[in-house]
Amino acid sequence: MELTQSEFDKERSLKLRKQRYGLAVGMVAGLAFACTAWGYDGYLLQQAHAYFPWVKFVTGGILTALVGGAAGWLSMRYEKALLGLIFWLSAGGLFAWFTVIVPFFLTPIIVGILAPDVRPLLHYEMYSEMSARIGVTFAWIVIAAIVTSALQIPLIEQATFSFRPFGKIIPFIVCSFFLIVIGWVIDDFSNKSIRDATIQLDRTIQFSLDHRGQEIDKAVSREMHLAALRTVQDSVNETRRLIMTSYDPLLENIQVAVNFNGKWVECLTMVASPLNCAAITP
Repeated sequence: MELTQSEFDKERSLKLRKQRYGLAVGMVAGLAFACTAWGYDGYLLQQAHAYFPWVKFVTGGILTALVGGAAGWLSMRYEKALLGLIFWLSAGGLFAWFTVIVPFFLTPIIVGILAPDVRPLLHYEMYSEMSARIGVTFAWIVIAAIVTSALQIPLIEQATFSFRPFGKIIPFIVCSFFLIVIGWVIDDFSNKSIRDATIQLDRTIQFSLDHRGQEIDKAVSREMHLAALRTVQDSVNETRRLIMTSYDPLLENIQVAVNFNGKWVECLTMVASPLNCAAITP
């Protein structure tokens, strides 16, 4: 039985509504992933006086929102469960790739543009070991991709005909939830080691400033790694900005540069513990 023009227009309009819904749900889910994968990291780095702490979140958020939106739109374009799984697994592969590309490739480029004086200090390498990190990250994301692809089509189908506001937002909540959880896991796996090096160095600097001129117990001094600042005490002051400048393949030995109001110091950290610092010229 052929559809009348009116029925055809209604069916086409409904199809377009579902596709727009899928696009919106996918973009929100991608951005939700970015909030935990890089947003929390940015918040902690801001507290630690880091240079441009939100670059990873903004960059990663744009990329994951676009990729998630594409996966959500394509899933509703074809409305096939198997195709939806393929689209979301492909998106998950890109999400895993972004967790390495964003901090180690795109971030130094963007920071170098925003702060040309910092660019010569950034020696970021794409080590072969990072492919293993992408693989482990993808293994976690696969879980969220499978669940999201399985739930998106039926949830949007129901939400399209729902008259209740809560019914309209259920697909956003459910599809974002799993990516938010995976984002937390990936932040701990991918960001924590490089973030902790900056945070711990900033804490050592702040402790040194807070107790300047005071006699400090040797055990406390060792615990706070104050010996690392011994040769650069004249440069240490409250106004500072920190940035990671280099790292080893295992992300255990990390160099962090500190700009003390125009005076530059670079510090070596091992497993997030400051070892020694020296004055440098950018």
